[in-house]
Amino acid sequence: MEPADLANLLNEYLDGACKEVFRFGGTVNQFTGDAIYAMFNAPREQPDHARRALNCAIAIDNFSQAFVKEKAAAGVEFGKTRIGVHTALASVGNFGSRDRFEYKALGDAVNTASRLEGLNKYFGTHLLISGGCAQYCTDQPMRPLGHVVVKGREHPIEVMEPLSDERDKSELMARYRAAFEALDRGEPGAKGMFEALHRDFPDDGPTAFHLERINAGQIT
Repeated sequence: MEPADLANLLNEYLDGACKEVFRFGGTVNQFTGDAIYAMFNAPREQPDHARRALNCAIAIDNFSQAFVKEKAAAGVEFGKTRIGVHTALASVGNFGSRDRFEYKALGDAVNTASRLEGLNKYFGTHLLISGGCAQYCTDQPMRPLGHVVVKGREHPIEVMEPLSDERDKSELMARYRAAFEALDRGEPGAKGMFEALHRDFPDDGPTAFHLERINAGQIT
C-alpha cells in the first residue's frame, strides 16, 4: 500500500482497538509498529484487573475480526490480530532518562504476555491467556492447550484459549477435551482421537498443532 493509505488504515484500526482498552479501564502504554501494549491495575488500582483485561481482549478480538471483514468487502486485505494476556507482578513507574521518560510496566510479566501473543501463530488461534490470568476468571469457558516454555523463561506456563458459550458447548470442544485429556494421561488412543478430530474439523488450529506434535514424536 501507499504509505499515506497504510497510515490511515492503521490509525483507524488502532483507534478502534484502543477504544476497547479504554472502555474496560485499561492504560495504553505504547504502540510498537502495529502492536498495542496495554496494562490494567495501574495507575489506578483495579481489584478485578484480570477480568477486565480478559474482557478487553475478547472485545478487541471481536472488533478486529469485524474490521477485517469490513475491509475485505471494500477490497482491502488486513492481517490477523493476535492477542496475549498474562497476569503477574510487574514494576510500574516512570522509566527512561532524566530528560525523557515513559510510564510503563517492566518485567517478566510483560515479556510473557508478548510471548503468548506470538504463540497464537503456532496454535492457529487469535487469543491466548495464561493460567495466571485464568485463575481469576473461573467463570470464563476455556480450552486447555498445554504447558509451554516460552522464550526467556525456564519453567512452563499453562496456556488456554477463552471460548464463547456457543463454542464451549460445541461438538468440537467436547471431542477436543476428551482427546486432550487422553493425551495428557498418555493413553495410546489419543492419536486416533486427534486424527478423527482433524478429519472432521480440519480448520481447527489446536487440533492440528497437537496432531503434528504427536506425529513428530514430540509427545507419546
